[in-house]
Amino acid sequence: MSSIFFDLSVRSVRLNFLRSILASIGIVIGVVAISTMGMLGTNMQLQVKDELASSANTIVITSDAVRMGPPGFSTSSSTTKSGITKDQLTKIRSVVGTNGSVIPIYSSSTQFTSGNVPARGTIYGMDPDDVSKFLKVGNGTNIAGINDALVGYTLAQSLSIKIGDRVTISSASNGPPTNQSSSASRASIKVVGIIDTRGTVADSVSTDNGIVVSKDWYTAQYGGKDHYTQVNVIVSDTDKISDIETAIDLALWDLYGRANGKSVVELLGKKREKVAAYYSSWFPPDYPFNTCKNQQEAVAVYAQLARDAKKRGLRGFKIHPYVGGNWNPIAWRALKPGEATAYPEQDIEIARAVAAELGNSMPLIFDSHFSYRKLDEAIKVGMVLDELHYLWNEDPLPEWAGSTAQMREWIALKKATKTPIMGPENFLDYKTRIRWFEGGGTDWIRIDVNYGGFTPCLEMIRYSEQHKVPIDLHTNPMNAYQMACYPIADDALMPWIETMGIPQYIPVATTFPGSAPSPKDQPWFKRVPMIPVDAEGYSHFNLDIPGIGPEADWEWITAHGKDPFLVK
Repeated sequence: MSSIFFDLSVRSVRLNFLRSILASIGIVIGVVAISTMGMLGTNMQLQVKDELASSANTIVITSDAVRMGPPGFSTSSSTTKSGITKDQLTKIRSVVGTNGSVIPIYSSSTQFTSGNVPARGTIYGMDPDDVSKFLKVGNGTNIAGINDALVGYTLAQSLSIKIGDRVTISSASNGPPTNQSSSASRASIKVVGIIDTRGTVADSVSTDNGIVVSKDWYTAQYGGKDHYTQVNVIVSDTDKISDIETAIDLALWDLYGRANGKSVVELLGKKREKVAAYYSSWFPPDYPFNTCKNQQEAVAVYAQLARDAKKRGLRGFKIHPYVGGNWNPIAWRALKPGEATAYPEQDIEIARAVAAELGNSMPLIFDSHFSYRKLDEAIKVGMVLDELHYLWNEDPLPEWAGSTAQMREWIALKKATKTPIMGPENFLDYKTRIRWFEGGGTDWIRIDVNYGGFTPCLEMIRYSEQHKVPIDLHTNPMNAYQMACYPIADDALMPWIETMGIPQYIPVATTFPGSAPSPKDQPWFKRVPMIPVDAEGYSHFNLDIPGIGPEADWEWITAHGKDPFLVK
């Protein structure tokens, strides 16, 4: 049978030979075209990735950027100049230290002429020593004299600019040069080098169609000395980039407060004096679970903690059950590689025991800290929390990648259960948190100064005020800098504060100081904020230290080479 079909095919080709040849050529051309387009697309994608990766280790700080701190603030209320000030630059350098290079940059859009050809582009002013830290001069030399300049590769090609040519900056001022730049030309610069093409970059320095001059020439022509357009921080270790970005943001807010002699809370506007405190439990095998020998004893400890929290007068109780990757409650030992990280049945037993102990006497919260790797596990626990009327279900599923696939599982859990979902908590900037909420993945939002600093938290507070979505602030090792978030939000927006420790050992406050001497294990501070808890379970804040939070001990910091905003 197959030979018949083959013979018929050969016969058809012979009868329609020309048509068959043309069809074959068409197929070949089509395959080649598709393959070529695919290869071109892949090459373009790789090129863009490479260009973006070249600036992936750079933090860009601008005077009007959200992540910088108070937009447009200055250290002197009398100045009308904008930009990043000298004091702010000093603070940034202090925070970054040996972890990277700090590059202050002036920039302006300007008109210029090469020969008789007019053009427009961006002119950048910077220290010549900073040029080689992120720009490559492919032809010629770096800036040496006051009138020297570098031009971008694309600009040089389009205007046929060569080494030694002069470019006239038509929009430069006619004012006299400063004392520091007395030899500066008023409008003419000499090209001494051509900058290699940079392509698509994320550091806001697009030199391909731009000009780079010395900072002295720039400020002589445009003014604005010590008021920089932006500061780029090139981080030595990309693993530290988030910590450094956070530290810079906190440092700038701290400078803002100290420059005005007030706490950031006072400057932003205080809305309340206290907030309800909920108790947040520890989890096995930490104290007080370190003496337990099995699940039954652990359940009894959770119940005892609930009784102690109620007796202390705290207003809510949060359970941290068997946090994933930590403890095996069945074998009662640390997890071994390859073992399950989630134990929903044992978690449910804890949730029921605490609910039975407290009844309706205080709100209950459940935080599994991403333990459940499977949606059906999270739904099973979530339905029990529905039954027991828990206030919220916190971080029930993984979220650290911030991916759409992870968010879909949160959405599915939210649809399958009634208890409000709280999160995300870690590794996500405030825009991703907003996307999570607007996409239907969460009901409450968690914020944390550890991820970007105080500014993202402030942005989330503003967003939440507008959209009526409640927030909970994550307690973490940076909580001394978290405190400023509470007084600027009201009870409807941020109704709770997390309190840890052993309930009966939490002091009952009758006076409410705003600060106290730093504990011995934090010698880099002189004073730290206080949030004492009264007999009725309310934390009070009367933050009185100028700045964002603690008062730094700069003598200790200088002697030990540590910055308080990077110490955790």
